[in-house]
Amino acid sequence: MNTFKQIIALILIVLVMLVAPLAVRLYVKGDGMIYTVILFYVVNPIFSVFLGRYAGHNVKGRWYMPILSSIIYLLSAWLIFDPKEQTFLIYASTYLVIGLAMMIIVAILTKYHDYKDNKEAKRLEYERQEEERLLAEAKQKELQEK
Repeated sequence: MNTFKQIIALILIVLVMLVAPLAVRLYVKGDGMIYTVILFYVVNPIFSVFLGRYAGHNVKGRWYMPILSSIIYLLSAWLIFDPKEQTFLIYASTYLVIGLAMMIIVAILTKYHDYKDNKEAKRLEYERQEEERLLAEAKQKELQEK
């Protein structure tokens, strides 16, 4: 199941970062500037946030996803638009920073949440054991009195 989710995430990376700009370039009449702006300033940053969130839940297994996303974006932008345009490096770097920052934030929050849950579980287990010990002592005391 985990591998299936990673394959879906990789397919989404290719769709959003490669196929979407290519579709704008090929199928939109005119220059398609408004669609390109929407992709660069809305869709790609939001996608980077969600990709970072997804990668943050399993950093050891998904650390490469924000990096791969930025690389695919950069290669597709140079392929589709202009290979000499250095502005795409800034966009790719921004998407990378957004994805990595979100991944780190989610990893920290997940680790804190797991720690908090583990601490609570230990406290509840201790209380249960203490209650059992007190009940056992009460039964033993009751038996000794008879």
